[in-house]
Amino acid sequence: SALPVNEPLRPNQNAAWLAGPVCESGDILIEGLPLPAIAAGEVEEYSKNLPVTILANSFEIQAVTHTGLGISQAVFYQPGEIQLTKDIKISIESPGMVMVQTDANTIKNITVADPSRKLAAIHLKVTSRVTGSGDNFKAMWNEEKGYSDIIINLPQDEYAGKSVVIEI
Repeated sequence: SALPVNEPLRPNQNAAWLAGPVCESGDILIEGLPLPAIAAGEVEEYSKNLPVTILANSFEIQAVTHTGLGISQAVFYQPGEIQLTKDIKISIESPGMVMVQTDANTIKNITVADPSRKLAAIHLKVTSRVTGSGDNFKAMWNEEKGYSDIIINLPQDEYAGKSVVIEI
């Protein structure tokens, strides 16, 4: 279901692909993964070599990475940060959804979305050198602090909440 504009982003809303039931301790469980088109007999073998790693699973952030594809996805329920790879950490200054595709220690593209549909932009910091600008983003490397500041303008009005992809 769509999240009303006046409601805060909370676990289990707009992130069902990651969230599972809440256990007695109050933690959210990730209990299943969508599988590629494989035969039922191949599921056990596939489960022994899962390419997906859970990076975080809390009320603040839920994040996974697919090591084979170099794609990480994170749902931030509040501002926060996550270590995506050995060398790449990303932080966000607001709640939001982020997907990052990497190639070794280089970011290839970033996709962001604001499910609350309230933000005009998402501000990220990444510990990878990203510079330049485009129709909907501006990125600057801060040599002194060792991270890139990236501001991504978000769609507004009837397009609010739609994902934005920036190619690096």
